[in-house]
Amino acid sequence: MEDRSFSIYSERYASMKGEIRNGCLHIESDVYGDYYGSEAHYTLVEAETERLFSIISPDDFIALCREGHVKGMLDLFETNNIDYSSYVF
Repeated sequence: MEDRSFSIYSERYASMKGEIRNGCLHIESDVYGDYYGSEAHYTLVEAETERLFSIISPDDFIALCREGHVKGMLDLFETNNIDYSSYVF
């Protein structure tokens, strides 16, 4: 899979973007408010990225995340036993 960066959504207080680099998917989700801010990162290793995109195309994955946001993405991962690592700031 070739390297690619993409914006999933960008709203007033929230955004979600991703990239595929060296065969690995990385997603960043940001939420900002007057008194709160959070940044979450989700990474799939190459084998899990390949497995994910054998289930759903990259464009359909982006569409799913636009509609379901992070919860939709995590539900997809859980339903299909896709392993990922994550950390939150």
